[in-house]
Amino acid sequence: MSIGLPLTIPNSFARAARWFGDGEAVVDSATRLTYAELDLLSRRAAALFASLGASAGEPLALLCPPSAIYLVAWSGAVRLGALPMALHTRESATTLAAVCRKMGPRLLVYDASMEDLAAGIAAAYPHLTACVEALSAVPPKRSGTFAPAACIPRDLKEERSDVPLPSPGENDPAVIVLSSGTTSVPKGVVHTHRGFIENARSNLHLYQGLLPRDRSVVPLSTAFIGCYNGWFPFLNAGACTIFMEHFDLGDLVQRVTKERATHVFLTPTLWRRLLNSDEPGADFSSVRLIGFAAEPMDAPTLKRLREKISPNVVQMYGSTELGAAGSCITADEMIGDRLISVGRPLLNGDLRVVVPEAVRPMKCRPARSAKFSSPVLRSPPASGAIRRRPPRTLSSMAIGAGGARATSAASMPGAIFIWKAGATT
Repeated sequence: MSIGLPLTIPNSFARAARWFGDGEAVVDSATRLTYAELDLLSRRAAALFASLGASAGEPLALLCPPSAIYLVAWSGAVRLGALPMALHTRESATTLAAVCRKMGPRLLVYDASMEDLAAGIAAAYPHLTACVEALSAVPPKRSGTFAPAACIPRDLKEERSDVPLPSPGENDPAVIVLSSGTTSVPKGVVHTHRGFIENARSNLHLYQGLLPRDRSVVPLSTAFIGCYNGWFPFLNAGACTIFMEHFDLGDLVQRVTKERATHVFLTPTLWRRLLNSDEPGADFSSVRLIGFAAEPMDAPTLKRLREKISPNVVQMYGSTELGAAGSCITADEMIGDRLISVGRPLLNGDLRVVVPEAVRPMKCRPARSAKFSSPVLRSPPASGAIRRRPPRTLSSMAIGAGGARATSAASMPGAIFIWKAGATT
C-alpha cells in the first residue's frame, strides 16, 4: 500500500506552492514571480497548450533564454503531462528542425527575440500545429511575417486555471533533455518524474542543504542539463532562482550583489575572470556556496575563491543521462592529486572505476585513486531511455574508453554512464 503522493514534478510543485506561496520562485531582469503566481500561470499555460494541440506524453519544444516566462512555459508543459524539450538557442534552424523531426513535437514556444529562428524551424519542420510567442525581458525581434497562435503571458489572462489536468505516475516520462550534439544531431534523453525528483533530493548533498531563503544564480542555456541542476532543486525546496537571459560577467556580479544570491556555479575559467575583474560594488557576502564543473580547477584559483568569495566550494561531475550531477567533491578534499578527482557519488548513487586496459569483459571495482581510468555511475536520477532510439539506449549509456562496452550494464539496475577518461576518483 502506497502512502503519500507519488514522486512527480506536479506534486512537488503543488507542495511548494502550498507551503511557500508568498515566497519568490523565479526572478529575471524584468519579472518577479512568487510560487502562487507561478502556480496560477503554469495552470493557465497548460490549458492554453492543450487548446493548441499539445497532449500528454508528447514533446513540447521550447526555444527560450533563461527567464521567468520560460519557467512558466516549462511548468505548464509538465502540468499538462507533455514533455518539455528545451532547444539549443545557438543552433541553426536546420539543426533544430532535424531535432524536431527526431523528437516529434507538435507545439513550439519561442521567445519573441528568436522569431527568425522559430520561423526557420517551422518552415523546415511542417508538423507543428501551432507556435506560441513568449515575451521575456529580451527585446523582441519581429519580422511581421510570422504569426504565432498565441502570446504568453498576455493570452494567459483568458485561460482558466481550474482545467482538469493529468496525474502522471512516478515512472512516466517527464522531460526530454537534449545532448550537446557534438558528434551528430542532439539525441533526446528522457527523464522520468521520479528521476527528476530524486535528482533534486540528491542535490541536497551537492548544495549542502537547501532552504526556502536560498537563491541560485543561473546563467546557463536552458537546453543544458546543468541549467536544470541550477534551478530545479531550488524549485523543489521552495527557494528562488535568479535567471540571467544573457551571460555577462559584470551583470552576474550585479545580480549576485542585488539579489543576495547564496549559490553560484561557473566554470573555472569564468571564476578566474571574475576574480581578476575587480568589479566595482561587488558584494559576495550573501554567497554561502560556490561550485564549478566542466573543466579542472587549479590550486591558486581555488585558494583565491575560498578567501575572496566563499570557503565552501564544491565540484560536480555528471552527464545529460545522469541528470547533471552524479558525484561531487568539496574544497577540503581537493588536495594534491585529488584536485582533479570526481569525488564521491551523490546520495543513493554508486561509483566504480573502469580500467580501459582490462581485457573484456571490462572489470569494475570500487572507486579508488586510479591514474588511467574512467568513472562509472549509477543513480536513481539516471535516465532510462533515448527517445525514439530504443535499440541504442543501452549502448549509448554504456560505452567505455576506447569504444569498449561495460558488460556489467545488464546486471546493474538502472542505466550506467562512463565519461571523462583519465579522471581520478
